[in-house]
Amino acid sequence: MRKKKNEFIESNLLSDNNYKQIQNLEKFLSEQGKIINRRSSKLPIRQHSRMTKELKRGRLIGLIPFTSLEN
Repeated sequence: MRKKKNEFIESNLLSDNNYKQIQNLEKFLSEQGKIINRRSSKLPIRQHSRMTKELKRGRLIGLIPFTSLEN
């Protein structure tokens, strides 16, 4: 049985300047704007921690809102 590739690798989020790729990072946010946990996103520990760092960078710069736009 073949392992399923996760979206993090397929969306090339391992390259530099990941925080600028808003559409790819929003896949890992819930409807409320929270970061999805590692079990739900099915990412390895290293990739999940790197993804959270990129999300937080995007939030600090202002590219990604801290909460959802509906609130």
